[in-house]
Amino acid sequence: MRAMRRLKPDLVPRDLLERLVETATWAPSGGNAQLYSYVVVTERAHVARLGVLWRDVQSNYLAAMERLDPGTFGTPDAAATLEAVRYQAEHFDETPAVIAARYARPPVPAIPGWSPT
Repeated sequence: MRAMRRLKPDLVPRDLLERLVETATWAPSGGNAQLYSYVVVTERAHVARLGVLWRDVQSNYLAAMERLDPGTFGTPDAAATLEAVRYQAEHFDETPAVIAARYARPPVPAIPGWSPT
């Protein structure tokens, strides 16, 4: 699937966001447990706060990739991808909606006679 990193800042209709989340629920889940939920963020101030986090993650990820494989971004295709990733980070605050998938692990049963210390 093609990554979309240059997004229009136009508002996304609520019914479309709801359809996207509904469609995501049709994906398989481990053991068919359905332990997921989705958070939809559309308020610009909250998206901007996520943008701060995203820029930090993106910066650390790119630095790690460069350390692991100094030639990672040496090809024209990789350079174009890198430029798009940087563009996305710089313009993340303009993202019209962020949908985050969450997974809720079931509680771990207590082990008799054991306590974490």
